[in-house]
Amino acid sequence: MKKRPSEAVLDFSHLSTLPFKHRQLKVDGVAIETISLGNPKHPGIVLVHGGLAHANWWVPLMPYLAQKHCVTALSLSGMGNSGWRKKYTLHVYKEEVLSVCDTLRQPLIVAHSFGGYAAAMAAEVNNQIRGLILIESLIRFDSDHPVNVPKKRPLWAPDTKAALLRRFRLMPSQPETNPEFVDYIAAHSIKEITNDQWQWKFDPAVFDDFQSMIHYPSLCATFSALKCKSAYLYGELSTLMEKDRVNQIARQFRPNALEIEIPQAYHHVMVDQPLVLIGILNTLSACWQPN
Repeated sequence: MKKRPSEAVLDFSHLSTLPFKHRQLKVDGVAIETISLGNPKHPGIVLVHGGLAHANWWVPLMPYLAQKHCVTALSLSGMGNSGWRKKYTLHVYKEEVLSVCDTLRQPLIVAHSFGGYAAAMAAEVNNQIRGLILIESLIRFDSDHPVNVPKKRPLWAPDTKAALLRRFRLMPSQPETNPEFVDYIAAHSIKEITNDQWQWKFDPAVFDDFQSMIHYPSLCATFSALKCKSAYLYGELSTLMEKDRVNQIARQFRPNALEIEIPQAYHHVMVDQPLVLIGILNTLSACWQPN
């Protein structure tokens, strides 16, 4: 059976042999997980994950971006292997993204979904950031129906590793497009707390103030104020991004911002079409060379 392009290109078996650098950055007293690959002398790329995700969502793509870049993925606080906070805000997430940007040479920021909010805020205030690429980052508008705010999640009772991995699902749900990728993400989404007892890594309190984090006026002002080059990517099959919604969001960007549809992709574009996404990111980075 012929493999899908994503399965043929992404070599998961060799990831453990590559010289990834795992570090912890202290931001406002909390340790922030970073994973880096590539020559520090090359232009930087910062990779920001979505809600309740983590840096390892990006790791399978990093070898194909690091050939001409120094690439760093971070786990926002309360997610992945980063520390937890008493309160989570977009302001503190912005500071976490900026702290990673400060370690790289004129970085390009690439952010998925929820991570796009903090990424846009970072790009607004740091003129060393040469470009911003948002992937499926949703903005709510005044005309929308009320937001279904995620309920505070109880800290799941510990369970076996196998049981938690069976329960892992992409959010929002979608058809299975790349099971090896999903299995890789799931394996990095849980932690062992006692002998063969495991829990999810994220803090259940992350979305306690979710409503204010996606507040329409402040986010639209942020997007429209961007001075760096920017692009908005979305999946052709996304259940969140119908064409009218994409057009409405794109109007919040500067006039020459790019709008790119990823064919045969749902919300989780890096999982569905990693080959296409890698090509777009490398191409835009080459076109947006630092001075």
